[in-house]
Amino acid sequence: FMFAAGSAFFLLPLQPVVLDFLIPLNQSRVRQPAVNVDYSIYGIPGDEHYYLTLMHGVLIGLVAGLVLTSVDSFVGIGVGHCCGLFRATG
Repeated sequence: FMFAAGSAFFLLPLQPVVLDFLIPLNQSRVRQPAVNVDYSIYGIPGDEHYYLTLMHGVLIGLVAGLVLTSVDSFVGIGVGHCCGLFRATG
């Protein structure tokens, strides 16, 4: 559930792009990223490279979600193992 919700959150900035393709207007819709990051310190203007910064944000979000899910499952396995040891010894 968390992985699907995180993916949906990071794909929300694609909504104006899809709507411009399906229902075009006389003017472009405002493109706003899900996470406000300043890429100008690396020499990348965010306005010109919208898809590159969007792809970077999506990939980083997916990797963070995978790490969070794997660590959480590892902690759950450890707790289950400790509970089994306590039950066997006591």
